[in-house]
Amino acid sequence: GERVLARIEAVAAEEKCKDVKAKILRARHAGPAIVMETEDRHMEAVILGIPYRRRFGSCSLGSTATYVFNNASCQVIFWRERAPAPLFA
Repeated sequence: GERVLARIEAVAAEEKCKDVKAKILRARHAGPAIVMETEDRHMEAVILGIPYRRRFGSCSLGSTATYVFNNASCQVIFWRERAPAPLFA
């Protein structure tokens, strides 16, 4: 976890992005905690990593990502992991 955060901040510095702070939040309910953090820190954007999931033929965001998207006042950017390689080619 901490190595991933350090890497995010290093990439942001390489790209000359200002004021990028990566943080792991620990909370009972992630969605409200993320929204509160964006408001407390007056964030311009939040980037959420989401797993690759398909349900009923389409991608599914999940409850946390949906909550943040619907309630955060800043920009919400989703970073979805790659689709898994097919089992049989």
